[in-house]
Amino acid sequence: MIAGSPSLEFLLIIRCTGARRLRMNSFTLTTIAVDNHSPDPSIEELVIESAPHLQTLIHLDHNHDLHVAALSVPKLDTLGCTNSTRLVLGSTDIRHHQVADLLLQLFLPSSTF
Repeated sequence: MIAGSPSLEFLLIIRCTGARRLRMNSFTLTTIAVDNHSPDPSIEELVIESAPHLQTLIHLDHNHDLHVAALSVPKLDTLGCTNSTRLVLGSTDIRHHQVADLLLQLFLPSSTF
């Protein structure tokens, strides 16, 4: 469906039920937002295999986990994944408890460790 939309830049996925995993490739998408809050089983994993123009990825649901694997997203500069327990960027696997350590390493001088 997405491959058949060559000018699609923004994709908002709300209450998508029936599929636990969503896998996508898109040359044109710049923004993806997911709200998987639903009483029915909904998306648990989002796999972005290739999205060379993707800049923003947002998970809007504070109550449900979403495992995100962004394998080839070279322009990703904004990531808002609330309550996610697992984030994979390329080959780097970041668990929820590692995010604070990662932020400390990025923003504090190395001499403080």
